[in-house]
Amino acid sequence: MPSTSPVSHPDFIICDSMYGKTLFFDDCARAASLLPSGSRPVQYPLNSGSSDLLVRTHGDCTISVKDSGPIPAPSVSVVPDLLRQVAGWIIRRCVSSSWGVGGFATLGLERLASYSVLATTDYWDPFPEDINFLTVTIGGFGSQNIRPGNTDPGVPLALAEFQWSRMLDYHAKPNSDIAKMLETNMAIWVSQAERMNQGGSVPWWEVPSQASEMTYECNEGLGSPSIADCTQIESSQLGAPSDTVALHPGATTFLHLNTCYFAISATTALIVNWDQIRAALLTLINVCVRNPLQPSKGGRAHWGAPPKQLSGLRKRQGNQGGVTGKLELETIYLISPVTHFDIGWNALPPHANITVFQQSEQWKGAIAELQSCTWKAVTNGVSVSKC
Repeated sequence: MPSTSPVSHPDFIICDSMYGKTLFFDDCARAASLLPSGSRPVQYPLNSGSSDLLVRTHGDCTISVKDSGPIPAPSVSVVPDLLRQVAGWIIRRCVSSSWGVGGFATLGLERLASYSVLATTDYWDPFPEDINFLTVTIGGFGSQNIRPGNTDPGVPLALAEFQWSRMLDYHAKPNSDIAKMLETNMAIWVSQAERMNQGGSVPWWEVPSQASEMTYECNEGLGSPSIADCTQIESSQLGAPSDTVALHPGATTFLHLNTCYFAISATTALIVNWDQIRAALLTLINVCVRNPLQPSKGGRAHWGAPPKQLSGLRKRQGNQGGVTGKLELETIYLISPVTHFDIGWNALPPHANITVFQQSEQWKGAIAELQSCTWKAVTNGVSVSKC
């Protein structure tokens, strides 16, 4: 039976308007006060086929605690005061922010992360029950029906980051067996994240039915665009899903808001629709800008095989900000649109690509931008920090 031990904070927190908008602190604080209290572990039985542990509502704010994982557990043991602490973390970091958005946090993800390091034969063998973890979600009406611990791309990205931290822990040499194994595991989890979106239905353990021909690669040289700015572009500046966009070689379509810039281009004449662009753009945001355990980075989405090294994962010295036996707390703020579209696998046709980057110069329009230091740096793979 899965259980959680008291910890000082959750694995990570993601604040996302998908889980709630314009929430009031008083409502959420009152809902948190309705959670059970106690400093000793309590065994909570789960109904057959259900992952719901607890649900508490006050006003427009709902707090739900769920068992997350591919195999529903018959019961879960947890210290009630720990759930109150985690709810408090989410309220302070999400609801109390200027956006008043909802969010979720995970507890006990290190068990799954450790198992994913050891699963070297068939990654898609049935997962054991004891790798389940808890997810605490705070949101508005209907948020109790969403299961971010199963379907939010932040979870597989956190697992990918754990693989990288273990490579540092093991001092794995390039091309060694352990390095190859961990790189393979990282690629699996990043690829899984590319198939998922907030509020979607694809769980992190689902076996892919097809291979993706697209690559989503992150690059520190493209700066650190704001998550809020990038997602606001996605929700406000894209056309209707069925409307089309003509792309031509040498011509770039720019979308921008404050620190975040998207450049949409192609190496040959193409017609794409906004739905394709939106799916690829959302996935690029998830993998590079929103990754729960690494700083925001710029990145590119394009058709073709990824580079040998996964640039989407942060290289670090030692364990600063990293993940050793336990995932360290990070908070990600995100404002999402109401509607979510298809996943990013194979979203763009060959020869089309999208780049997201942080602009270092004042916006002067697309014509001037093509001559700017930043755009030249982006197209030549040079760090925009030099501009």
